[in-house]
Amino acid sequence: YEIQEKTYGLWPRMAKGDVYEVSKNKVQITENEKYMIFVTNNLPDHILTKTNPNRARSKNYNFYIPKNPKLLEVPYKITNKTQEIGIALNGVVIAGPFDSQDKIAPYNRVVDECSSHSDPQGMYHYHFSPLCLKNSSGVKVGISPLNQIGWSFDGFKIFGLADRKKHMPIIDNCNGHDHDGEYHYHATIDYPFFMGCFKAHPPSSNFDQKQRRKKMKDYKD
Repeated sequence: YEIQEKTYGLWPRMAKGDVYEVSKNKVQITENEKYMIFVTNNLPDHILTKTNPNRARSKNYNFYIPKNPKLLEVPYKITNKTQEIGIALNGVVIAGPFDSQDKIAPYNRVVDECSSHSDPQGMYHYHFSPLCLKNSSGVKVGISPLNQIGWSFDGFKIFGLADRKKHMPIIDNCNGHDHDGEYHYHATIDYPFFMGCFKAHPPSSNFDQKQRRKKMKDYKD
């Protein structure tokens, strides 16, 4: 909780960056009995700007989101080795709180005005509530605690920015709460930004998309 106190109200290091284009956002959502299946090129449906030496590259990721998540007795901890933890509604990866140097990513790295950037392998990802994400009506959803912004890999919804000290019911150590009979997570300004742990079991295949695609030489220029 000490790190939450130190980061309460502290926004990430943002910069405007240089605008560039790759290709259009492509995400297809299907389902079977157990999962919603996101097939995505991991490119956003909003402006791309470069705030580090890396550029986003089109990917071919398949993420499985459980349709009926079951609460665990002991939550599944998100560690400094966990990079991908969820998916935004536009099909872009939501990242964990740590970077490759095991430091708090939104403060150690520079993100763009959409609270995102790309890693050296071209994986675009959000480190903070996606501030450029819009719903079907064209309204930005990232700053409102009433709007869903994505899905956690364990199957629970992620909603927009909530004030940890004011939002009710109380937000737990996994960054979520039970509200009107439904458990969901919230993005927060302070650590861990999305989730600190998974309240249900996430499919292991979601975590190896990046490595598996790398082995398949998906990262060619």
